Amino acid sequence: MLRVLRDRLQRGRNGQRVNITRGQVNPKGMLTSPDGRWHYYKGMWMPAVAGGALDVGEGMDEVHFGFYGDLIPDELATSSDSGTITANVGLSGGGAGRASILRVDNSNNGDNEFAEVDFGALNYQVQDGQMYMKARVLLERVVCAVNVGFNDDTLEGGNTLPVELSGTTWTSGASTWIGFAFDSDATNDNWHVFWVDDDGDTSVPIATLNTGIAVAASVWYTMTIQVTDAGSGNRASAIFDLTDGSNHFHYRASDTIDRDVALVPHIGVENRTTTGAFLDIDDIWAGKSRQDTAP
Repeated sequence: MLRVLRDRLQRGRNGQRVNITRGQVNPKGMLTSPDGRWHYYKGMWMPAVAGGALDVGEGMDEVHFGFYGDLIPDELATSSDSGTITANVGLSGGGAGRASILRVDNSNNGDNEFAEVDFGALNYQVQDGQMYMKARVLLERVVCAVNVGFNDDTLEGGNTLPVELSGTTWTSGASTWIGFAFDSDATNDNWHVFWVDDDGDTSVPIATLNTGIAVAASVWYTMTIQVTDAGSGNRASAIFDLTDGSNHFHYRASDTIDRDVALVPHIGVENRTTTGAFLDIDDIWAGKSRQDTAP
């Protein structure tokens, strides 16, 4: 198991390697790097924060939606200017054993139509220590744009995505946002990472933000955004992971977003043609440190 974790990590790109050659299990039962700086937690390497949840064992408040019923959970908020947002509809072609899928469906043949789902409240602040969001999504049609990340608005209200990409130019409607974005109007039909802070887009070159993982129809993508407090007066650091089952992207960024901004896990889709976009969401996880504010 340890060898698998080490090999998986070392395939990551654009970030520091975590030395787990002699990984050990800490008193809280988590696999920890020898220097004590990293914990392997629910399939993610998360940095230990002095006074943070993973460091002192205070735990994380965590939520998981798997859409096993035939209704969208009350805890989730939705908005759509067309089409439907439904649960338990299955996938095209019989579902391959996945009978319960949340579908964000813009299907009345209008261009630039928008639908979204989020956790309904701005309850996530990185100054509490750490926060993460993990989602598994599939596009049945790829002429569209998708955002998966932390947003500063509980719903965009059927307007437009927080972040869009045309050619190599970003347009951000959000004042603060961090996550993964895909836009078929972009030069490259790949997933990108991106963040906005205080109405300012990141200045990191787009070539660095490009994951190199192309978006294709009927492929499941699992993506994780981990955001960690860097202390008073500093912007948070972030770790991005994305896989399509065959390829893996790993990127670590510093100086991303302010620590005191209230955010919400959010997924949105906007079609780029008169044919509707179908976004299936199999699972959404999110977690945040319980404590009020890390030192």
